[in-house]
Amino acid sequence: MFSARLATIRDRCPRESLLIRGRHAAPYLYSWGRTSMNRILCNRRNIALLAGLALLSACTAVYAQEAPSVSLTEISSDPFTVGPGQHATEVEPHVLSNGLTQVSAFQTGRIAPGGATAIGWATSTDGGTSWSHGFLPGLTTGNGGGPYNAASDPAVAYDAKHGVWMIASLPISNTSETPAVVVSRSTDGGFTWESPVNVGPKIPSSDKNWIVCDSYSASPFYGNCYVEWDNPDNGDEIFMNTSSDGGLTWGASTPTANKSFGIGGQPLVQPNGTVVVPIETNGISAFSSTNGGSTWSAPVTVSNIQSHTDAGGIRSGPLPSAAVDGAGTVYVVWEDCRFRAKCSTNDLVFSTSTEAFTGPRLRAFRLTPPPAQSITSSRGSALIPQPPAPLHTWPFIITFTPRAIARSQLASFMSDTFLRTTPARPGTLR
Repeated sequence: MFSARLATIRDRCPRESLLIRGRHAAPYLYSWGRTSMNRILCNRRNIALLAGLALLSACTAVYAQEAPSVSLTEISSDPFTVGPGQHATEVEPHVLSNGLTQVSAFQTGRIAPGGATAIGWATSTDGGTSWSHGFLPGLTTGNGGGPYNAASDPAVAYDAKHGVWMIASLPISNTSETPAVVVSRSTDGGFTWESPVNVGPKIPSSDKNWIVCDSYSASPFYGNCYVEWDNPDNGDEIFMNTSSDGGLTWGASTPTANKSFGIGGQPLVQPNGTVVVPIETNGISAFSSTNGGSTWSAPVTVSNIQSHTDAGGIRSGPLPSAAVDGAGTVYVVWEDCRFRAKCSTNDLVFSTSTEAFTGPRLRAFRLTPPPAQSITSSRGSALIPQPPAPLHTWPFIITFTPRAIARSQLASFMSDTFLRTTPARPGTLR
């Protein structure tokens, strides 16, 4: 059964990263503390979840010491000039860690109204101290050698059984149908990438993909990888695809049991091999598979949605963010205004489950954000919320694109792509 908790975070990131005022916009990563979570999900939807987790732990954690000082490391920049990209931009980042290896993927050369000139990658094998970076080959015409006009929605996964890193993305063509999703593979630790593998049928459009792999050695489906996407031309019908050979080949696209519609699903793997997919349908829902992706249940309701439309034309909405910890507890967060008078603004509503999805159970807790901490770089300065210390079992990792808006805690940066981490600790994040 889900229980939900409310966090009053008002400076949220939009559903999709926006350009800042100035010449450059780029993803940043900050991390504090230790984590035992299965997956670290960092992109436009996941800031809300991880910030909510950090703030929730602030209710019980004691500020034993000040957070470490923050430094910035540039890990990538946009080298392209080809149109129609809005260049000197890198947005929509996602990062995944496995031990000391971190792999990030992001749009490079943002194209309005969607997609990018290329999908960039950056890899570290020393916990974020040093980085290599590049751009996925065989994907876009802007990067050369690829068939697609643009690509979007990068998401990273790691298959421990086969030793393969994967980046899933949406291919975009101005003239023809494309595969629903494509997956780029790396077999050398995230430093060289193969041309992408097609996932799903060729269709006019697809949206909001995500990828995850089962890296629990005791799971009966160890080594399976799962891709979720939806078909906008069919009312956002939900589909799942499964691979059991390190992403080389993918099975047929499988709908949910009732052929449901939804958007923004994020598959998560529990230690017993069950795959849980929180998603936005008519509300916040979740569906699952207990047989390695052969079949998928009908979505069950986590909660209805009451969302306030943000002012200023910010692209925002109640798409859920989700993660799972090492014990199999699923965490889901979304924006919701039900606890505000006349639904005047949104809070973050946080819900968890350790068992079958039997229906919503909302409980509200108002959390006080921790004090902000100043950071500086050669390009500018900003304020980053200070994480609680100690963090115990929760991480605090944020990837973001700074933007200049009146309420934001982030000042305008004239920058490329930066990353900040604390000293690495051994461990595995899936």
